[in-house]
Amino acid sequence: MEILDEPLDGLGLEAGQWYSYATFPERVAAKMIDFFIIAIPSVFLPFIFWWLYTAVLESGEGKATLGKRAIGIMVVDTRGKRLDFGRASVRFWANIINVFTCFIGFLYLFFNDRRQCLHDLIAGTMVVRNKPIQQLQTNSQATTRTFVRKGAQNEQIRVVINPKGVFFTHSSELGTTESQYTLEEVVQGMVDFETEFGQLVADDIKDFARNLINRLRQNG
Repeated sequence: MEILDEPLDGLGLEAGQWYSYATFPERVAAKMIDFFIIAIPSVFLPFIFWWLYTAVLESGEGKATLGKRAIGIMVVDTRGKRLDFGRASVRFWANIINVFTCFIGFLYLFFNDRRQCLHDLIAGTMVVRNKPIQQLQTNSQATTRTFVRKGAQNEQIRVVINPKGVFFTHSSELGTTESQYTLEEVVQGMVDFETEFGQLVADDIKDFARNLINRLRQNG
């Protein structure tokens, strides 16, 4: 999925910031650092210590183990929110499935847009870089945004938002369909793009439409 006019690998999170997804080498490096940090204590209480170390830190303020902090990445849920202890625990124990699949579960990261491993999918989590790549405030005066998702067999879904409204286009080998909605219809939930783009982007579309309405009223 591409989000034009914004970082193409960005994830819109809380506090109006955008983050990029952590890469596989970054996650491996963080895992190695964590391994050496707890190697000695885990000799005595291997699973309990590792579980508490991981779950407590990933559900804490830093959202990351010491290894992840050293690399500059953190764990969040699929809406960019901080994990609670329960979800962090589920994520930890789901790693067992990766072991039983000969670590193939880790390789799933290469086959999905959010770079989630198997245990991330089970727990509903993602690993992202902890430094924002863009503050949305820097784009606060933008009056147009375009969202594009490309599918198989030349399918393309495009949503363009500007002061004149919200324009939806679905193109495929069977033809092209176009629809137009008002900004108010999107903000009020009368039109929802979750099916086409997923909840995260659908919320972003609604937020941009709401902010655009506010700016238009202020300038009106």
